[in-house]
Amino acid sequence: LRGKDKLAFVSDMFDRVAPTYDLLNHFISLGNTTIWRLLALTRLAGRTGVLKPGSKILDVGCGTGWVTWFFGWYYRGMALDVEGMDCSKVMLDEARKVNPGAKFTLGDVCDLQYETDSFDVVTTVYTLRNFPDLDKGMGEMYRVTKPS
Repeated sequence: LRGKDKLAFVSDMFDRVAPTYDLLNHFISLGNTTIWRLLALTRLAGRTGVLKPGSKILDVGCGTGWVTWFFGWYYRGMALDVEGMDCSKVMLDEARKVNPGAKFTLGDVCDLQYETDSFDVVTTVYTLRNFPDLDKGMGEMYRVTKPS
C-alpha cells in the first residue's frame, strides 16, 4: 500500500489499537522501546546542542503522546514549544488524556500544514514504516525544519 490507501489503512489500524497501544508495545518489546527512546531523547541537549531554550519542536506520528510528554517533562527548564501530530484521531485522544496541556494536531506527514522552516527540531519515533510515502514524508519533515 502507498499514498492515500496506506494513510487510511494506518489511521484505521491505530484508531483501533490506541486504547491499549502503550501497554502492548511495552509488553511486546519487553520494555526496550522505552529504553531506546530515553537513550535517544536525552542526548538532544548538552553536547549535541540540538535543543536550545524555547526550541519549537514537531513530533510527527506522536501516537499516544509519549515523546511529546517526555520533551516537556525532561527538558522542563528549557520552555520548549512542542506539538504532536498524528494521522490517528483516537491516538490523539489518548495523547490528550496523558498530556492535557500539550498541543496535538491531526495530520498527514506527506502533506504537513505548516509553513516552510517552522520548527527548530522535527522528530519521529518508530514511524517511518507507517508513512504513506517515505520520500514525500521525509521531504515534508525537512521542509518544515529550519536550517541549522
